[in-house]
Amino acid sequence: MSGENAWVVIAAMHLYQKKNFDPETGRFQDDPGSVELQLSEELARAAIMLQAENDGIRMAPLGTFRENEAESPAGQGSWWYNQISTENSLSWYSAFRMLYAVTKRQKYSAAMEKIEGYLKEVFNPAGKYFYQGMSFRNGAWRVNEKDFAVDVQTWAILALGADRIDQWFGDGAAYGVWQKTKEASVTYDAMNRLVGVGYTKETGRVSVEWTAGAIMATRLLAEFYDKNHFDWAVGLKQDADEMRAGMELLRRDLPGGKSAYAYSSKRGWIPFGWNSHDPRVLSLASTGWMYLVDQGFNPFQFDGR
Repeated sequence: MSGENAWVVIAAMHLYQKKNFDPETGRFQDDPGSVELQLSEELARAAIMLQAENDGIRMAPLGTFRENEAESPAGQGSWWYNQISTENSLSWYSAFRMLYAVTKRQKYSAAMEKIEGYLKEVFNPAGKYFYQGMSFRNGAWRVNEKDFAVDVQTWAILALGADRIDQWFGDGAAYGVWQKTKEASVTYDAMNRLVGVGYTKETGRVSVEWTAGAIMATRLLAEFYDKNHFDWAVGLKQDADEMRAGMELLRRDLPGGKSAYAYSSKRGWIPFGWNSHDPRVLSLASTGWMYLVDQGFNPFQFDGR
């Protein structure tokens, strides 16, 4: 699947930076034999082949089968090929940016520019949110309007930056993306404090992993708007602080001085293809994301900001 492979590249390129970036010169040391770079470039080659006519990254190549696909009129092995996830495209945007920063190869810059065109197409300016993705239906690529995806909104802020979103869609557009997300998916406690966000338009269910993205995004937005929209920045910082405190409700202490975070606050179907879990189920993904939150590290950017 394209999104998982993008994250392999993001991880490998962070390792490459750790090994080869010289902070004194601000340059990468040449390391053409790097396993991390070779792996990243090979996966990127495949991703570029999956870049569709609308410039988004297809979810998987032809022949990737889906459960019950034999019943689908699209035909066997083509359903994923005819789907584009905005989340996956954002992940590849970050991966291509890292590869371009290291190699300066124009094919990565060109792939990024194409993804930007796709992202502009899937933004709903009236609703102030990004559509979950697009599907090839009836001979054309059409936006998927059915389900609101929380992580698409927060990842867009983290991958693109508030400055880029506002440049494309107008002053305050990035702030509007968070406000739409907050309106659609935040759960509050009895004191009217934010606990966290869910997966889609819902309340009463909290995802630790997706709330971690929301905490990072609101912190980034608060820093960006601090100069020109101070009142927004104050509210954004409060949102981030409340959600970070809310996550402690889903942290569990373990023997040996260890701790971990639950996957979510309750079990239930997620419209993007899997189930959330009972809070007794602890999650490496949730725990890893909360570690990044507390380190102030944005994985979508080389400098972590």
